[in-house]
Amino acid sequence: MSHVHIQLPVLVQNVQVEGKQQYLVRPLFRNYPVATHLRFDKALSKFKGELTRQFKGFQVDRDNVDELLWYKFNPKYNFKIYKIETTIGKQFVKGSFAAADFELRDTRFVILPSLNHIFIAEKNEKGKYDIKANVERAIEKFTRRRKKHDDEFDIMGFVATKGEFITEVECSVNITYKSFPFEQDNSFSFFAGFGNNSEFEGSEEILKVGNDLNARFPGELSRAYYRNDLVARLSDIIYQTENTPIVIVGSEGVGKHTLIHEVVWQYMNRNGETAINPEHHEKIWQIDPTRIIAGMRVVGQWQKRFEAILKYVIERKNEYKNIKSLGKDKILIDNVVSMLRIGKSSQNDMTLSDVLKPYLEKRTLQVILVATPEQWKILQDKDRRFADLFQVIRIDEPSEEIAIKMIARQRLNLELDNECVITTKAIAQVFSLHRNYLKHQALPGGIMKMLEQLATRHKFGSVDVPQVREAFEEQSGLQWEVFDESFTFDKNEVHDAIAADLVGQPQAAECLAETIHLVKAKLNTPGKPLGSFLFIGPTGVGKTQAAKVLCNYLMGSEEHLMRFDMNEYIDGGAVQRLIGDMHRPEGQLTGKVRYQPFGIVLLDEIEKANTAVHDLLLQVLDDGRLTDSLGRTTDFTNTIIIMTSNVGARDVDSTIGLGKTSRDDAAVYRKSVENHFRPEFINRIDRIVIFDNLKLPHILQIAKLQIQELLSRDGFVRRMTILNIDPEALDWVARRGFDEKMGGRALKRQIERDLTALSADQLIRTYSERPVIFNIHFKENRLVPDILPLDFVTPLAANWMDKIPNEKQIKSHYKTLKKRINQLRDTVLREDTGGEIDPSEWHRYHFKNQIDDLRERVNNRILGFGHDIVETTVKPFRLKRVGLSSIVIGNVKRPNAKQHNLLKDKLFQRDGIEELKDAFRYGREHFDRTQTRYLNDMIAAKFLEIGLQAYLDDDRQQVEITVRSCVAGGGDAEVKFLLDLYEKMMESQDLQLKRNKAEQRITIEGYALYELFGGEQGIHLFYRPHKNPLPVAVNIRLLNGEARPTPTPKVIRVYDGIATITDLRTDFSNSGDIAPEEFALFLYGGVMGA
Repeated sequence: MSHVHIQLPVLVQNVQVEGKQQYLVRPLFRNYPVATHLRFDKALSKFKGELTRQFKGFQVDRDNVDELLWYKFNPKYNFKIYKIETTIGKQFVKGSFAAADFELRDTRFVILPSLNHIFIAEKNEKGKYDIKANVERAIEKFTRRRKKHDDEFDIMGFVATKGEFITEVECSVNITYKSFPFEQDNSFSFFAGFGNNSEFEGSEEILKVGNDLNARFPGELSRAYYRNDLVARLSDIIYQTENTPIVIVGSEGVGKHTLIHEVVWQYMNRNGETAINPEHHEKIWQIDPTRIIAGMRVVGQWQKRFEAILKYVIERKNEYKNIKSLGKDKILIDNVVSMLRIGKSSQNDMTLSDVLKPYLEKRTLQVILVATPEQWKILQDKDRRFADLFQVIRIDEPSEEIAIKMIARQRLNLELDNECVITTKAIAQVFSLHRNYLKHQALPGGIMKMLEQLATRHKFGSVDVPQVREAFEEQSGLQWEVFDESFTFDKNEVHDAIAADLVGQPQAAECLAETIHLVKAKLNTPGKPLGSFLFIGPTGVGKTQAAKVLCNYLMGSEEHLMRFDMNEYIDGGAVQRLIGDMHRPEGQLTGKVRYQPFGIVLLDEIEKANTAVHDLLLQVLDDGRLTDSLGRTTDFTNTIIIMTSNVGARDVDSTIGLGKTSRDDAAVYRKSVENHFRPEFINRIDRIVIFDNLKLPHILQIAKLQIQELLSRDGFVRRMTILNIDPEALDWVARRGFDEKMGGRALKRQIERDLTALSADQLIRTYSERPVIFNIHFKENRLVPDILPLDFVTPLAANWMDKIPNEKQIKSHYKTLKKRINQLRDTVLREDTGGEIDPSEWHRYHFKNQIDDLRERVNNRILGFGHDIVETTVKPFRLKRVGLSSIVIGNVKRPNAKQHNLLKDKLFQRDGIEELKDAFRYGREHFDRTQTRYLNDMIAAKFLEIGLQAYLDDDRQQVEITVRSCVAGGGDAEVKFLLDLYEKMMESQDLQLKRNKAEQRITIEGYALYELFGGEQGIHLFYRPHKNPLPVAVNIRLLNGEARPTPTPKVIRVYDGIATITDLRTDFSNSGDIAPEEFALFLYGGVMGA
């Protein structure tokens, strides 16, 4: 293998990428590679990397030698942009075109880089080269030739970009030469695999296991600011003749790598202009030890590979005989602990550190190590002789004042690199989060890491406080209500929510609520876990459930619960499994917490763990951290440690006495804890909580919670099934599963036997493409299943509503509306016999009065059109079309049967509701102020027209509207929401109503009310976070007159909680606080769909 120095002319253009101006770099004489970036230095660095990758593994032979020569070709050229004006066929061409001309063997060549076209220039009559004329002729010929094959070809698409220029890029690539055909290749010999005859080329292998930091100059090297003294000290040591091995020791995030990058940057910047060839520089090779043994299958093979790499690093500069240099190349390793274990096997004890020792002792090679204090301590403990070879340079964390200045400078770089804006408030928010939750990450790295992620995520955008909050919520899992200081909890809000899910354990509920308050107020003890608790009590009382409840409240789900069964850690090797060892470095405990630093750590049955595990936990409970076998520090300060134990339960059961109280049981438990655990362990626990035995009332409440858990199983969710259990059935199952000694686990087993088995048996024998409500009743001392299929109402035709007028048409539409109202009034007057109205017939008077009021209102509207009267009291409807069909099945006008089924399926899933919510959030209001005013009057007229015939027949209806949840024990808030909505609507229509809150019904009296409200009959589907949809049935019953048939219940409306309402008939969505006038449009849609 040999080095080939390339000094390549490249074309730099300004191009549009994702709507932003970027630099594009490509070779002048070739089409590839190509690199783009917002910054010029980054684009050049990226191009060098692409060029190096292109030649990786390049083998020269007769077929591809031309490719290499083109990249080596760098003549003396003249570059210029020519303004061309010419006519090519029928097209007039006017634009600027870039061209470069050069001379080769007394011949002048011209290249048009945008066209990838090279031609020989012709002399003019005077015997001179007119390059502009040659370029013009070449463009004409090129265009005519292309148009023969492509009529749509447009030469104007190849004009030069603004600021286009040529520069040169220098780099070195490694190439090999293919063997001649007659040379024998024994690499595939049968006996080749039995020996270790591999020969390694150091120049090739080093690129496989590491990278050259010099090659990252200038754009890909990090810059260190306000650390001039440290940089100068490091530079003096690294670029000296002594080859002194050094180790840079500092906490994670303190900027160790950045300092090295700055040293390299200053060295390259200082020596870049004086060196003829970049290969003459002293290089720093960053090597990953784990990659050295990758693919090495034979004993001794990795040692040969590593020796070849070291030899190459030491002797590389010897190739340049005439260059006097002070030093040689260096090696940088930042995975120091791995050097002590990589290479070991059952047949070999040699490690990477053993191979390096002779070189370091003789000072023939300089090695730079980067380590945290914990990693360096492990290295010293494991191999003191190796560690003593290094000069230690310790890097301290900068003061907050200096760190702020550093971050301010880096912020500018991030904004330039990502074309984004990072606000000062966003940086202040990141500092606040770092101060409260990320203290273990040293400045400035702890801040910069998060800012880099935010800048990359919001490229071309803006980073403000909401973006920081969202990113931290995703990273930590903490609910934003917990860490956001602007959000406050109501009194007892947390306690009541915890107590609702943790039944029968008031002491535990109080403990968890206090913990959440401390986390919210940021008053936890610094440097320790957020909380540490020991839950004591018999089996099945909710100790594990308490951890799940706390995790759900803080994190939103149980995914952040890290559970360890201490029965698996009773042996002497338990500690090694928890924190790792040299053979299995990834500890089960440290690894899990390192990748998930925010969460609840549950150590189940802690009394059964080996005593060495208890000793290990002393450090976690006291210092909030652990160091694993690789020297990596795992931070526990953002976790809550919960340990559970049954110790003392047997002693409590054996205690005999009249009038024994829970206080007596607590004393027994505490005594058992003191006898089992050492005092230093107990003293480090924040609180010991004793769980009481569960009683029958508690079991009934727990049964309801476990039913909710049953509903979330995939079998119910996937089948779009809603489970409803009668209270009598639930009570029967709970009593059968009550066992005071076994607690909630006995109940869970009974539910599995009775309800889950029955549900499975019924569901596998029932297939429906529609969602179903699976009812379980209790009749004749047994459980009886019943399945109710659900269907979605058919959407109205696209033209179901009369055309809504615009500003120009509004007056004529109002005149038409006035005629309709006058016809109503005339009909009523003709039927009126005259005389005084009987007080018992107040409905007739009220109906006539509504017509007169509407007539007067419409007349006033018409009169106001000519006087520029603006009615500001009318607010535009917030109704928005959400495009149900287009959301689910694409942009279609009317779905067919198959597409309609897809629509139903997706509306039953949470993602469909999320799409509806987004469509409403970002959609445009469908009606303006003028159209809203017209709609109000038009719908009022329509309702009066519906009631006219009933008025003429004197047919007053008494209608009862009943609202009930289809799931027993749930939906009270949703039922109340609907009843309140109907009550407001009826009051706006001046309807006489009676509301029976206990029986959840409303009774009204008037004309044609069944026709008006009949469209509301059906299922209203409420979606709730982390729960199955809740169906609420609305039933409309006529109390007088001929009974109407009860239609098959269909889903007519879906609700995202009570935040948004989507009407499936009309395709309109509205906010949950819908006004009566807006709701009237839904009623109107129900009338039109009847």
